[in-house]
Amino acid sequence: MSELNQLKQKLISQYPYKFELHAHTNPASGCSELSPAEMVERCKNAGASGVVVTNHAIWWMREQSKEDWCAQYLKDFREAKEAGERLGIKVLLGFEMHFPENNNDYLLFGPDESFIPQAYEYIGGSQQDFYAACHGADVLILQAHPCRDNMVPADPAYLDGYEVFNMHPGHNSRVAKAAKLHAQHGGVVTGGTDFHHRGHEGSLFTCFAEMPRDEKDLVRLLRSGDYVFMAGDKVILG
Repeated sequence: MSELNQLKQKLISQYPYKFELHAHTNPASGCSELSPAEMVERCKNAGASGVVVTNHAIWWMREQSKEDWCAQYLKDFREAKEAGERLGIKVLLGFEMHFPENNNDYLLFGPDESFIPQAYEYIGGSQQDFYAACHGADVLILQAHPCRDNMVPADPAYLDGYEVFNMHPGHNSRVAKAAKLHAQHGGVVTGGTDFHHRGHEGSLFTCFAEMPRDEKDLVRLLRSGDYVFMAGDKVILG
């Protein structure tokens, strides 16, 4: 075995818990073709130890009543969590937030189910107000795929970092440009499949040395910087 392969195998053994950090389900995210149960099952079959359900929270979704929107968001998450318990895969809650000021998206990690009604309120305002109200030691607010078409880098003073490795095959997320943006401003770096469609599962995992216990523990591990990424059989150091 070559030195490179030995190093790869060592990293895989040291960081065995593979997480999908960016995944969507239908109907909470209408752009996804996957039910909560199918999404979790496909992640499990692709080798994931866990998945964060980051369904969309977009300002125009406020055309729905707060009660209806929150009920659907919670229903999708709980169905995914039930599937995870049945299949032996950890399922955690996340959000992909979108505000009316521009086309940017933001990944939110850390809050639990009790935050869902607040998310409905925040998406009617600005990203900077949202960050000022919500950021903290046990919450991460990252700009998702910051270098896609029609998106602009947000003010780094109102971010905890960037999703550099977005592997959605239907978009050019300009990973190299996003990596340069992160190198310039710092903060937490994440990656994920941006999983919407069958056959895309497992495009990128974030791999930890220990299993996150819950949403806040996931934030702790991401803030530590002690993880690697896996794209197929390739190991990427963050």
